[in-house]
Amino acid sequence: MVYTFSCQGNSPEGANEPCATSQSCPDWPREQGYWRWQREVTYVDGRRTNVGPWVQTGSVCRPDNPTRTVTADEVREVVRVLLPAARPHILPPGGRTLVNLDTIFYTDPDRFVADVQVVGQDVRVRAFAEEYIWHFGDGHSLRTDRKGRPYPHKDNVHRYTTKGSYPVDVDVRFRAEFRVRNSGRWQPIPGLITIDDGPVVQLAVLESWPALSTGR
Repeated sequence: MVYTFSCQGNSPEGANEPCATSQSCPDWPREQGYWRWQREVTYVDGRRTNVGPWVQTGSVCRPDNPTRTVTADEVREVVRVLLPAARPHILPPGGRTLVNLDTIFYTDPDRFVADVQVVGQDVRVRAFAEEYIWHFGDGHSLRTDRKGRPYPHKDNVHRYTTKGSYPVDVDVRFRAEFRVRNSGRWQPIPGLITIDDGPVVQLAVLESWPALSTGR
């Protein structure tokens, strides 16, 4: 969500200058009139694939001005929307593994950088993955600071003891910080931001049985 002064021509992607209508709030000058803007962001497999146009969703009087300090809480809400969800990658490939086999799990995102607008100010945000929480679907989970790597590495491994079909997903917890343009100083966003709405991958766990063959 972004706010701009409620003046003709102002938008999140253009000018953002005050005018007479932005000063029409009952408690002016302590409050200013703002337009509220939102846009839809679409993710596919944890990757942002489409960003819709900004849509004006109303107006509001806020005790703000264009030079006031952007707060960490305001930036946190924007970052929470933009951070990519994580898609699990599993080896062996093909969505199948075997009982009692070391099954390898890994994922992609470990850092994120973006330029956004918050209450009309240009802000750069960056986030770094601190923790991954794997849910293996069989009642077991794994907390780790490693996103994992493909074979031959075995950073994140799990063994299933019973055949079946199991839903696998991974939550990522990010540490984030931001910098208002031209301020020159990075400021931390307190706490970790958890992204737990990533895609679920269905994994079939099979049993293997030895069989004699005549070689024909």
